[in-house]
Amino acid sequence: MVRTNILKGLFFFSVISCTEKKRDADAHVPGNITDTAAILNNKNLSVRLSEAAEIDSSGVVLFPLQVEEKEGRNSYGSGSVSYKDIPYNSYWNIAFYNSLSGEYHLLSEQKMLILKYGASDYAATNSGVDNKSVKGSIFYEIVTIDHNMDKVYNSEDPIYLYMSDTKGYNLKQLSPVGLSLSSWHSIKGSNKIIMRVIKDSDNNKKFERNDEVLAYEVDLLKDSVAKEIFSTEFTNKLKILFDRDWKRIKK
Repeated sequence: MVRTNILKGLFFFSVISCTEKKRDADAHVPGNITDTAAILNNKNLSVRLSEAAEIDSSGVVLFPLQVEEKEGRNSYGSGSVSYKDIPYNSYWNIAFYNSLSGEYHLLSEQKMLILKYGASDYAATNSGVDNKSVKGSIFYEIVTIDHNMDKVYNSEDPIYLYMSDTKGYNLKQLSPVGLSLSSWHSIKGSNKIIMRVIKDSDNNKKFERNDEVLAYEVDLLKDSVAKEIFSTEFTNKLKILFDRDWKRIKK
């Protein structure tokens, strides 16, 4: 639950995705050409700022962003709505406001759906240890790719782990592209994030129970990409041992 007071300890914003209505991605843009004046004059469209949250004592405040569109005919003529539904309690961006300097900016101008976000205290609690390398960071679970090509962003698409500093700068993807985040932990002593990710093994554009689950790690003190922990040889050995010991016996 979003809290409006200063959060001194753990906070984490859980997001429950819901089914979205499928609409044409560019239904509100004739010829795929953005008409800025028409957008700004659309009386049915308004930006919604969710409850403000302060990460630490830096004076920086987060405003998660949602969009509300009233029922009625839009600026482009036909139809009662122009924009896609965003899954309940998720956000399309976050505005960061520095109450000391008066400056503000977006987390990113990239198209994305933010499912969860939380401060560095969550990373420590999540792993049961205190990892100093995650201090002063915010972690996010974000969708940035329409993997199943249904023209909507939701939890059925790959979820990526991101991090930024507490002022909302230096946003960086931590988990590997094309694999969906299942869980992650901050590891004390190694300054690493360990992640379990799901691979679309059968290429059916879904991340399902029967898909392969892999382990990846990323070193937060190095400018490196996530790498798979276990080698192909080790994984193959696991498959052989499992087949040897647990294969069904034909009756």
